[in-house]
Amino acid sequence: MKKVFLLICLLFAQTGLWAQAESLVVVLKSGTSITLNLEDTPQVTFEGDNMKAEAGAVSYTYAFSEIAEMYYVVKELDLTDVRSVRMPASNLELRQVGNDGFSLNGLKASGKVQVCSLDGRVVLTVEATQDGQAEVSLSHLPKGVYLLRTDGQAFKVMKK
Repeated sequence: MKKVFLLICLLFAQTGLWAQAESLVVVLKSGTSITLNLEDTPQVTFEGDNMKAEAGAVSYTYAFSEIAEMYYVVKELDLTDVRSVRMPASNLELRQVGNDGFSLNGLKASGKVQVCSLDGRVVLTVEATQDGQAEVSLSHLPKGVYLLRTDGQAFKVMKK
């Protein structure tokens, strides 16, 4: 039963994480850990009560009873690497300020900027200055993805 569970976990995790995962780590009950780099395209097979992992010229075989846990190490992707975005149909410009702030320029005077959660709730509203600038800080919000909406346009941003 444990063998089937481990196989299902591995297959499920591989389909969801393969594009982002860097390595597969197998931790033994003895405390030893084995790291398989996914760029080496390791082959993991199950033979009887054993798990066999091969990557290039390296091969490991362990009994299921020796394995404490297996997990993927996922590389962190910088999805918020927004420096500047200029919309072609307008003068609206978005710039990232620090880790959780954004500056918008080119807004209508006293225009509104709404920060919305992905479920559509407006969690913050900021008013632009008379010269069409607005500073939006996500510092008080939980980590996640948000939409900045203004003047019929929207920007997807992420707070880490």
